[in-house]
Parts: sequence; structure tokens; C-alpha cells
Amino acid sequence: MLRARTTAQHLRQQLVDGNFPALHPSAYLALKPGEGILAQTRIQYSRFYGMTVNYTERSTLIFGNPLLMLGGVVGSSIGNSRARASAQAMAATQWREHQFTDLVVTDRRLLAHVGGRWLEFWFDCITAMYPYANEGVLVLDFGNDCVPLRIATPEAAALSIWITHQLKGPEALQLWNPGEVLQR
Repeated sequence: MLRARTTAQHLRQQLVDGNFPALHPSAYLALKPGEGILAQTRIQYSRFYGMTVNYTERSTLIFGNPLLMLGGVVGSSIGNSRARASAQAMAATQWREHQFTDLVVTDRRLLAHVGGRWLEFWFDCITAMYPYANEGVLVLDFGNDCVPLRIATPEAAALSIWITHQLKGPEALQLWNPGEVLQR
């Protein structure tokens, strides 16, 4: 983590001084004209959203003495209550799709290789950025365009510096604080 922090500080100073890092072409990704790759790294990827979960309530028909019938009704109620609670927990808004994947950083976007395809996260669609440099985490919010993205990597601080620079320019890095929320 110390090496990553040093790299982030070096990148910040380089950008503040007006020295743009070298960008590279890609042999395997279709980049836009004039777009170049800054870095490629391995990340822990996840997304924040809720979902609709269906469950079935069971009804039990029991014949016999009243005690047996009461036990059956209570057991059925407990089972239905557990099924409902489990469905509510599964449906709750939470971090999902946890996986390790490759991330390509360009001068315009992030590309994450998820589920056998490349997902694009354009810098100009970011509405807020939440860097947690000490934890090695960066959360990007895209407003209504798509669900939030969580990136966990030792390079989170450098990544937040790069995105801040690309969105706000080198002046924004003068006062850059890795714990500060960047909003557009």
C-alpha cells in the first residue's frame, strides 16, 4: 500500500506540474480516435443495487388432533416468515457482483472486463466520486445513468487523482484530499 501511495503522490505532482503521462495504444481494445491507455490493473469489482426477488408462501393442510394441527400451522408460519425474510435480504440494495477482474484506464474512461465482455464507465458520466485511499477503495456514482461502481485496488488513490484531473483539471489537484467527495 505504501508503494501505491507513493505512486499516487508522484502522479499528482506530475499532473499539477503539467506533465501529462504517456498514453499507449491498444492492440486488443477498440479505443476512440485519440484515446490512449494510461494503465491496466487487477481490481476487485462490485456494483450497488437492489433487485426483485420472488418467493412462495406455503400453506399446509393438516388433519388430526388439535395439537397436531396447531403445530402444523405454527411450523408453516415460521417457514413462511423465514422465506419472506430471506427474500427481503436478497432484494435489499447492497454491493453485488463481487469479482476480481482487469481494469483498463484510459484518458476518457474505465473499461472493466466483466462476464466475458468489456464494460465502459465514461468519466464524463460520473456525478460523484468517493475515494477511500486508506482502504484502497474508490466508489463512482453515475447518477441515473447506471448503478454505482466500487473498485478495490491498491491503486485507488492514483485512480482517483487521475479521474479528478480528467474531470476538473490540474487546478483541482492543488487541494486534492483523498477523503474528499468529488461532485460534478
